[in-house]
Amino acid sequence: MNQSAPSHFISTFYHFFPLSNLETVKTELKNIAEKHTTLGLIVIGPEGFNSTVSAESAENLAAFKASLQTHYNITINNFKDSFSDVAPFRRFSVKVRDEIVTAGIPGRSPEPGINHHLSPEQWDHVLKRRDQS
Repeated sequence: MNQSAPSHFISTFYHFFPLSNLETVKTELKNIAEKHTTLGLIVIGPEGFNSTVSAESAENLAAFKASLQTHYNITINNFKDSFSDVAPFRRFSVKVRDEIVTAGIPGRSPEPGINHHLSPEQWDHVLKRRDQS
């Protein structure tokens, strides 16, 4: 079986940190993506980023991630990297939203340095409580 090297490198990530001037951030992100030939989608909101992006080389994707972190003076520890033989995106876009992870609770973000992992039952309870308010 002859397998070729993957042709598209993909990274999914999110990062909670305060963002303001979202239209400026949108332009900055587009410039960083263009510089590193990166495609995909970044959702931005007052509480940070949520994204899936791709590049045609591992080097371009790594450079994009490094530039993003340097530009915003952040460290993202939760990159989920994968690859594909098919282009997952045709363009790059940035969407401005009230929430980067839709939960119906705008402005809510986790405390820095603390990971809150919920069981399925706990998550169900949170959603039910939200629907009642």
